[in-house]
Amino acid sequence: MTVSLAQDASPGRVSQHGVAILQEALRSRGWNVQPAASLDAATAPLVVVAGASTGNGPAAQLLRETGGTLPTGAGGDHDQKNAVAR
Repeated sequence: MTVSLAQDASPGRVSQHGVAILQEALRSRGWNVQPAASLDAATAPLVVVAGASTGNGPAAQLLRETGGTLPTGAGGDHDQKNAVAR
């Protein structure tokens, strides 16, 4: 099985670390991970989108296009970073 991974062009250090762990976990379970420069470039049946919820990256774009929101409140203050799968 193949998964496309679309993320911000310049992810922060914490985001890079999280994505590296995700990629390692997927590959260890036999998944092929394809990097995608944008949502349009993601061609796999499963797409993981990671990045800031604001700006012009794929995560922000997906949230705008779908009208998606992020949880707020105790333990859910994700106003700057998120990961979304479609």
